[in-house]
Amino acid sequence: MELGVDVRGLSPRWQGGVNEYTIALLKELLRYDDVRGHLVGSVFGAAHRAYITSLFPPGERLSLPGMYLPSKLLNLSLLTLHAPKLDSCLGREPDVFWMPNLNIGSLHRRIPSVLTIHDVTFELYPEFFSQKILAWHKSVRPKQQAQDATHVLTVSHSTKQDLMDLYGLHAEEISVTYPGLSPIFHNPDIDIEHIRAKYHLPSQFILYLGTIEPRKNLSALIQSFEYLAAEHPELHLVLAGQNGWLYEHIHAQTNKSPFANRVHYTGFVAHEDKPSLYAAAELFVYPSFYEGFGFPPLEAMACGTPV
Repeated sequence: MELGVDVRGLSPRWQGGVNEYTIALLKELLRYDDVRGHLVGSVFGAAHRAYITSLFPPGERLSLPGMYLPSKLLNLSLLTLHAPKLDSCLGREPDVFWMPNLNIGSLHRRIPSVLTIHDVTFELYPEFFSQKILAWHKSVRPKQQAQDATHVLTVSHSTKQDLMDLYGLHAEEISVTYPGLSPIFHNPDIDIEHIRAKYHLPSQFILYLGTIEPRKNLSALIQSFEYLAAEHPELHLVLAGQNGWLYEHIHAQTNKSPFANRVHYTGFVAHEDKPSLYAAAELFVYPSFYEGFGFPPLEAMACGTPV
C-alpha cells in the first residue's frame, strides 16, 4: 500500500500530544511490510528536515518527496491558489492519504483520505484562543475538511459526538481510535535525582505538565495550591511545559501569590525526561477546562504517580 502522510505539523520546537500521536502511529504503520510511506512537508530549514529524517530515515519503504517549499510560501499558495494538491507533492498517486491533524490544504477528490481530528476546542471555547489562532482555524475550513474526508479518526467518543453535532457527520463516518502511550512509559527508566538537578526541582511537589495557557485552568490550580501551601510548608507546585497564549497572566498571578517562591516553572521538558519528572512528583494535577483526549494523566499513572 502506498501511504501518503502530511507531516507539516511535526516540529522539534513543539512536543505536544499531536506530535507524539503522529510519530507513534506512523512508526507502527511502517512496521507492516506492505506499507510504503511518502511524507509531504514544508521546509523549515535544515534543522527541521534533520528532525524529520531522524524520526523517519528515508529508505526503500519511506520517502520524503514533498519537502520542497518553505512553510509560509506553501501556506500562501494553498490559501490563495488552492494548489498544489497535497497528493501531487508525492510524485506518485497514493492508495490512501492520511492527515494526522487539521491543516491548510486539500487533495484531489479521487484520492481516498483519512483525517484525524483530535478535538474542536476552538469551536467550543473560542475565548481561550487568540484572534490569530482563530483566523488560522477558519482558514483551514475544518467542517469542509471533515466532510470531504473519506473517513475521520478521532481520539475519544466525546470528540466524535462533537463532530456529529457541529459538522453534521454520521456515526459510521467516524472511528474512535484511542492513542497509546509512548514506549518510554511502558518500562520507564527512572532517574529522579538527575531530573531534580536538571530542572531545579524541590523535594516535594505537585506537578502539572502541559502548555502554560488559560485553557488549562492553571489560575484555579494556583489558587488551590495556596490553600494547601498554608498548611503544608514543605509542599511546592511545579508547572512544567512551554508557554502558550496569554501565559503572562498566569505568571503575573504567580508573582502576586504569597507563596510565589514555592511555585516553579520548568519551561520545555524533553520527552525522555517525562517519566522521571512524573515519578518525582507527589501528585499530578490536570485541571484543563477541555481536552479531546489528554495524554498526561495516563502518562503519570503509568509512572506510578497519583492523579
